[in-house]
Amino acid sequence: MTVARRVCAAAVACLAVAVVAAPALAHNGVGAAFKGPAGRYTVYAYDGYPLPDGQLEYRVVLLDTASGEPASNVTPVVSARPLNAAGPARTAHVTVMANVVLYDLPNPYPRDWTVTVALTGPLGRGRTHFAMHGRAPYVAPAVHAETGSGGGPWLLIGVGAGVCMAGAAVTAWLLRRRHPDPGLGR
Repeated sequence: MTVARRVCAAAVACLAVAVVAAPALAHNGVGAAFKGPAGRYTVYAYDGYPLPDGQLEYRVVLLDTASGEPASNVTPVVSARPLNAAGPARTAHVTVMANVVLYDLPNPYPRDWTVTVALTGPLGRGRTHFAMHGRAPYVAPAVHAETGSGGGPWLLIGVGAGVCMAGAAVTAWLLRRRHPDPGLGR
């Protein structure tokens, strides 16, 4: 087997492994701000996104640690307190959809929350806590108005190139008229 065929065979094998392995990695928690155990559950916690009322809605995904499958029929209780601050915990409003838990909290920006998730379900009880940050308020970019054609230097470069090409074509035509090719009349 030649070297080129060996390299090609190795590339095909690597591609096949990558394609087959991709579905297995589909639920690996990419983008999660936190991944950790809570009893026999694995918890993936994601950043919050703004709601119309100014609060943030955070998301938690629950998996069975042993099988890696979604953990359904789980009852969560989510509470939060400002990170490194004393005071009572705030219980979050929770919505459960299969193995996804959505919970709403006020935006603590520029501070963070210490979030505690307590779970009760078919796999038993579990508890974990993690830090979750707020989201900076949206600041609209300044409006920038441009005057002129907006073509920038490219318009000038394009016109210049066109003029040069037209000049070269006219020069070639004039030279051809003055010095006709003797071989063309045969």
